Amino acid sequence: MPKPLSRASKELVASLIRYFEKEKDADSIRFFLPPYHCQFNAIELVWGICKNYYNAHIGRDGKNIKASLEMWREALAKVTGETWKKCIDHTDLEIMKWYNREQIMDTADTTPLIINFDNDDDKSDEWASDS
Repeated sequence: MPKPLSRASKELVASLIRYFEKEKDADSIRFFLPPYHCQFNAIELVWGICKNYYNAHIGRDGKNIKASLEMWREALAKVTGETWKKCIDHTDLEIMKWYNREQIMDTADTTPLIINFDNDDDKSDEWASDS
């Protein structure tokens, strides 16, 4: 069972939501991606960059909600358009690698494994008589 959020966590989440609602403008577009594998989703790479920065610097300016929010703003600001492009390019390469691997597996000339369930070729009687 998931642990309920503490009051401080709820306030932090609410503050982040208010921040993003306030920061949106006519030029911003929000879209939600389907839950595919994380390796195929560039936002996971970007989120990892932000979390690593946040974790490396949290507490530098104090340990309160205001400092935490400010650190998230700083971490999010580290992600530039160029960073996004690199993450998307990396994700595209991963998708193509997996696709090519699947194509090889689909077209591989493999010997089929045949399991015979009838008793005609079953040698178990010989084994049973030896014991």
